[in-house]
Amino acid sequence: MTRWLTEEEQRAWRGLLRMTSQLNARANRLANADHANLVRSSRAAHAQIQAVRRLEKSGALELLPPTLRALLARSSLASKT
Repeated sequence: MTRWLTEEEQRAWRGLLRMTSQLNARANRLANADHANLVRSSRAAHAQIQAVRRLEKSGALELLPPTLRALLARSSLASKT
């Protein structure tokens, strides 16, 4: 036998559904923000690698200050062509 929910039970269920919906929305926003940050970081890294490769190709890499060249050598960007 099926019974109808009382008004109090209905309110409780609506509140639970609202909370669940809000939690899901927050989780989705956080996941979207994380994904967007990863995409931005990846694009920035790619642009930096391409810039180093252009410097290498043009011979301008040798014109950089020694400390910057050492940093590039340590990060192995300059050797990954």
